[in-house]
Amino acid sequence: GGGSIGDSMFTLDTAAVAEKINAHQYLTCNSVWRDFPDRVFINVTEHQPVATANWMGSLVMLGQDGVVMEITGQIDIELAVPVITGASIKSARVGEAVTYGVAGQAEAVEAVLEAIDWQGFTGEISEINVGTLDDLYLVTVDGLIIRLGDSEKLDEKILTARSALVPLRAAYAMRGAVLDVSTGD
Repeated sequence: GGGSIGDSMFTLDTAAVAEKINAHQYLTCNSVWRDFPDRVFINVTEHQPVATANWMGSLVMLGQDGVVMEITGQIDIELAVPVITGASIKSARVGEAVTYGVAGQAEAVEAVLEAIDWQGFTGEISEINVGTLDDLYLVTVDGLIIRLGDSEKLDEKILTARSALVPLRAAYAMRGAVLDVSTGD
């Protein structure tokens, strides 16, 4: 095994400790080191879902790069991450990337998630729709629909949408309104 409280510092298997931690889908062990005479330091990164999707009556929690972190029957969990809609999910297994039935959907999901994360916009988005690859859209937490068009120039499109939100929110009710940034302008 990896080690237990009271084990000798000299026999502690640091590789086994790291392996046990890495077996948990929400954790990555960065390092394990001994601090003689009586302490062990473990540096761990905790991963959080970046999106969710409904699949066969279950909630699929997606991590970075579309890898499934967890599948649960509790579909009413409140997470502050976007829900992927319009996707044709073929299969989902913990620890593996989701398999989509429509070519290009996996890349579209990954590109949109990366763009909204890079722009610090994830917390504003409640839905990412990839049902039509040349008409991707987002829905903000206050109900604004942001039309992205295709997955080209997503960084520019998200930046434009983000910049427009403050003045739009000051002047208009967002629910049901549409902001079209599909040209990137």
